[in-house]
Amino acid sequence: MNLGAKPSSERPDPVWKHNGARFTPSVNEERKELKQQSLPRCASKRGINSFYKGYAPEKIISPTNLDLVIAPLIGFNNKRFRLGRGAGCYDITFEFKRYIKNPSKPYLLGIGHKCQYVEFDPNPWDVVMDEIITA
Repeated sequence: MNLGAKPSSERPDPVWKHNGARFTPSVNEERKELKQQSLPRCASKRGINSFYKGYAPEKIISPTNLDLVIAPLIGFNNKRFRLGRGAGCYDITFEFKRYIKNPSKPYLLGIGHKCQYVEFDPNPWDVVMDEIITA
């Protein structure tokens, strides 16, 4: 018997963990407004097929309605193309950005390290990041 376990009716902490990084809901202190965060769901090997709002799977959000997408990088080049894990999930999900002139949403932000910079020619189906931040 585990006395320290949470009752099953309690929700888990609102934290998304990815390769050691922790993402939590944030509050804009100036405006005192809660920013809604969504979690990606990959049910197949070909694309992120939905984004959940909070913990409710029935509240699926279209990728075109997202404001910001933070994408982990395996590698990136000077033209803001990213290398992922090779499944094409981000490229398939956000391919509509390749066909729209100056799409504003969602803003695709790649996060990685300077040492992940590599020169490569992107494939025709690759989607360019709006910005890449490195440490």
